[in-house]
Parts: sequence; C-alpha cells; structure tokens
Amino acid sequence: MIDESLITPISINDRQLLTLSIIVLLAGFFADIITTIVGLNMGFTELNPIAITAMDSHGILNGLLLIKIIMIVILCLLYAYLNRKGERRFVAWMIMVVGIIWLLPALSNLRFILMGV
Repeated sequence: MIDESLITPISINDRQLLTLSIIVLLAGFFADIITTIVGLNMGFTELNPIAITAMDSHGILNGLLLIKIIMIVILCLLYAYLNRKGERRFVAWMIMVVGIIWLLPALSNLRFILMGV
C-alpha cells in the first residue's frame, strides 16, 4: 500500500496550464504537418477526406495549414468566449486535447516513415 503522505499534489495555475496546452498544440501542429508531407513524398496515402479535399484544392502544404489554422481560430474564439465566463481551464484542456489528437497521427506517420513502409 502506498503511503499517501509521501505523495505531493501538483498545483498548476491557469497560465501554466494554458502555456503547456499551447506547447502541446504547436508540437502537434508541426509534427502532423511535417510527417504528413514526408509520408506523402514517400508514397503514403492520406486517409482523412477533409485533408484530401483541402490538399487537392490548395496544394499539400497550404491544404494542411488551412485545416490547422481553422482549428486554431475556432479554439481562439472558444477561448475568448469562455474566458469571459471564467472557464479558462476547460478551454486550456480542450487546446491540449487537440494538440494530442494531432500528435497521435504524427507518431503513427513517424513509425511508418522510420520503417520505410
């Protein structure tokens, strides 16, 4: 059994949480774009129909940037709206979740890139 007196709870304020969330978001943003471009250049196929449509109509890089920027604008608008209502922590967690969602396919892409599949 774990002695709970040895466990120190970590306290994180709203600004720290938002900073961490933005770092995760930016990491996911760049990792997904870079691994997608490298993968496509290696002959991989994009499976996301929204990304396929955006890349077909705007080019690979511009299509990927367009999708990501639209998501970031939506998150900023949501943050501005909920910030006025005092719900900053909720939006910070949402930002982090979006970053994680972008990191997951980037890690999958990276695995295939490193395998040379």
